Amino acid sequence: MQEITIPTVFGSDGDPCINEAGDDCKLQVLTSIFNHTSFRGKQEEAINVILEGKNCLLVLPTGAGKTICFAIPALITGGVAIVVCPLLSLMLDQVNRLRAKGLNVCYISSDLPSAERDVLIHNLLLDSPPYNFLFVTPESATSPEMEGIFSTMELKKTLSIIVIDECHCIDMWGFDFRPAYGNLGHLSSFKCPLVAMTGTCTTRTQEVILASLNISDATIVRQSCDRKNLSLHVKSKKADGKDQVAQLILDEYNGQCGIVYCLQRSDTTDMAYVLQSKGVNATYYHGALDPYKKRDNFQAWQEGKASVMCATVAFGMGIDKPDVRFVIHLSIPKSLECYAQEFGRAGRDGELSQCFIFFRFEDRTKHLHMISSLPEGDHRSLKLAELNDVVKMCLKPECRKLQLKKYFGEVSNDVCRSCDFCLDGACIEKTEANLQAVEVLNCLQSMIHVHPK
Repeated sequence: MQEITIPTVFGSDGDPCINEAGDDCKLQVLTSIFNHTSFRGKQEEAINVILEGKNCLLVLPTGAGKTICFAIPALITGGVAIVVCPLLSLMLDQVNRLRAKGLNVCYISSDLPSAERDVLIHNLLLDSPPYNFLFVTPESATSPEMEGIFSTMELKKTLSIIVIDECHCIDMWGFDFRPAYGNLGHLSSFKCPLVAMTGTCTTRTQEVILASLNISDATIVRQSCDRKNLSLHVKSKKADGKDQVAQLILDEYNGQCGIVYCLQRSDTTDMAYVLQSKGVNATYYHGALDPYKKRDNFQAWQEGKASVMCATVAFGMGIDKPDVRFVIHLSIPKSLECYAQEFGRAGRDGELSQCFIFFRFEDRTKHLHMISSLPEGDHRSLKLAELNDVVKMCLKPECRKLQLKKYFGEVSNDVCRSCDFCLDGACIEKTEANLQAVEVLNCLQSMIHVHPK
């Protein structure tokens, strides 16, 4: 491991401060550890907010360099930064990347041997812990044991900052799937900056995050969701769409890296089979796969042995593969927030990449079936509204990116000139539907006759 000197900047009262020396420190850490010569986008603004000791919400798109935003202030101020991470695979990926920079990083997970865990906790409670970062899951972070450890670290002034990564999961999972996400607000009681980070966030989601974390005073650092190197396209889906997807890949992206998102697990294997039968090296991934099969298929794609990954939404959070040239949705995503997260995995290297939705109105019915299983109430109504927003984006005769920017609260009238709508000169495919219209009206009349209300 290389030896690195990390500058630490404190004020006379022991609190972190920013001054001219602090500016030099930021660049020194950026160049010596992360091998960059200048900050990008909103990175420096975010770093300054954290160094000032403020709580903050960072809304930066995929590829904007969120790790630098929390890592540099954590390294400058000293102590241990706590990073709350939703998935073990994502956690291990970040741990390995920071260790590769020569930093001392540890993590706590359920499969960590008890002897290693005991040593790790002992070291965390030292007056001068040897770690720069500790990664934990939400369940671990909110446990009485860890909160006790954080309290001791706070007393010893070794608790640097607390980071909630992928904080949109508070809104996405905190209601039912993973209740621990709804309990992360306990962490705001510690006297250190609480930093929430996500790639996408509507105004409503922002309010949910800030309220749940008890940081209504947080500074918001937001960068546009518009990544110039990505172009968005909606294609009319015929039958199950698999042959169309295969033909698109063969015609435009043969041998190139990409992801095909599928709604159902069975679609991932079927899509991979269709591609393989046409000579495309494809693999698949979904939540019910055997852990070893998941690992093998992921590594095959990550290492380029398989060019196309056919997957459900269980795949992708935190994936940092730079050369993904296309992301295809075989069916419509369940929300525009999920869509932005998923197509955001394309073009992380800054090169031009394309994103496609194969749209068929009937696919909405599959989502409705899943939504109908939710309890009646606001959450169910929200999921229906989110689904309808996706359908609207696919059907509305307007620049795709402009619709997304408006959805995420950005004030803009600038069209992208790269989506299918802009490129096709606002040409909308028209279909004769008189017969279908008559059939719908007849159906409605029959329903009224049977159930007048």
